[in-house]
Amino acid sequence: MFDLKIIGQKKPIYDGTAQSVILDGVDSEYEFLSFHADTVGVLRKGDIIVNNKYRIPINGGVASFSVNKCLILVEER
Repeated sequence: MFDLKIIGQKKPIYDGTAQSVILDGVDSEYEFLSFHADTVGVLRKGDIIVNNKYRIPINGGVASFSVNKCLILVEER
């Protein structure tokens, strides 16, 4: 498990723990799991999938993973 925060332009979308998160990056797809290597990436239009259960549509954003914490800033669809 890791801490996950997904923040939209006007409000937080998700704030809690997660086992996995899948993101559509500009250059590739990301899947973050616990203790993933430090990463920063730009996201393209697509979906964020949390725990293979919740799907959040976005127009783009940025994501960072460091010290078992993931922060994603997004432009919502």
